[in-house]
Amino acid sequence: MPNPKVEIAFDLSANGLGDFFTLDDTTKGLLDGTAFKLAGDILQDVTSYTRAITIRRGRSRQLDRFTAGAATITLDNRARTFDPLAGTALTPYAGQIVPRKEVAVSVSGVPIFTGQVEDWDLNYSLSGDSVAEAVCADGFALIAQDTLAGSATTSQLTGARIGSVLTALGWPIGKRAIGTGEATLIADTIAAETNGLQYLQKVEASEPGAFFVNRAGSMTFRDRQDTQVFGGVTFADDGSGIPYQGIEVLYGTEELYTATVVTRNNGTAAVGTATASNATAQAAYGITTLNVDTLLSSDAQAEDLADYLLGKYQAPTYRVDALDVILEGITASQAGQVLALDLADVVKVTFTPNSIGDPIEQYALVDGIEHNITPNAHQIRLTLSATEVGFVLDSEQFGVLDSNILGF
Repeated sequence: MPNPKVEIAFDLSANGLGDFFTLDDTTKGLLDGTAFKLAGDILQDVTSYTRAITIRRGRSRQLDRFTAGAATITLDNRARTFDPLAGTALTPYAGQIVPRKEVAVSVSGVPIFTGQVEDWDLNYSLSGDSVAEAVCADGFALIAQDTLAGSATTSQLTGARIGSVLTALGWPIGKRAIGTGEATLIADTIAAETNGLQYLQKVEASEPGAFFVNRAGSMTFRDRQDTQVFGGVTFADDGSGIPYQGIEVLYGTEELYTATVVTRNNGTAAVGTATASNATAQAAYGITTLNVDTLLSSDAQAEDLADYLLGKYQAPTYRVDALDVILEGITASQAGQVLALDLADVVKVTFTPNSIGDPIEQYALVDGIEHNITPNAHQIRLTLSATEVGFVLDSEQFGVLDSNILGF
């Protein structure tokens, strides 16, 4: 079974513990040395105290915005190791059990969550079997509380706009994975006190792409071309891919829209609108309208986006909504593939209901990832939405003329 590792950043030097760089010490004070680190918050391994881990990242469906990833780490607190009021005689972390400590969770060296502690919840039992829960969130929780100063932008691609906004919000360059983008945005006027996350999500909708915090803690933007590329991971119930334990399929109106309206904005003012509709679909399913606010620079781009969204959502789709994988039931190689998946990856799912009839094959976008980890089991749930893989030149599988669509 792959082993989880939980680390929380504490400053052990504050309590006179640990081996750190010490000025004027003949051993610990050597300049350019690597054995003794500067004191301060350093990730400390608390795996031996960990009883359970739950992680939820992503969104419920493709038309939703990604939300802040969340994790709850349940720690053995019988000895008051994680009690904020316990002194140095009881815990090496005395004075360090406070919010906003960095957290990193990995499995077999693969990061699955990176963020910070938002709350310490202490559950004491009269029996003495007590636990502390570190309730954590990723970087979205930080930028969601930040606002932008009033400014004027130049016309630029979506990736460049996201980069400039992250810089204005003070997000570190080293913790970014930003794609170039395909859509060109208007030279926008950003009003003072504009919420940083909400603005970035409007850029995301203008692409449309995927903006989220990845499993290693980096702000990530995948443009619409990136989200149409198959990553090679296949789940199957016939032995041709990674086996799964449960699967959920939806066929209905959850993502059914027979008309689309795409609005172009500059600041808070609308500067253009494009619409698209399908009379046949409206006669069959009624009039349901998808409204999208964007920062696109031209009416032509807005019209293309309205047409694309209508084509994608004008009819109900039979789609795999979720599947569950138990790491203990698959090979180490397969577990590595599943753990390496991130939001907005494209996977392939093969499913033969009740082993009757021909297999159903579907490419799906990963919308959400959940981990439930206990000492005896590690279950991963993937929330999915149907997607299409764009035409790939010279590809045996995706380069067939009149078979694969051109990417939008």
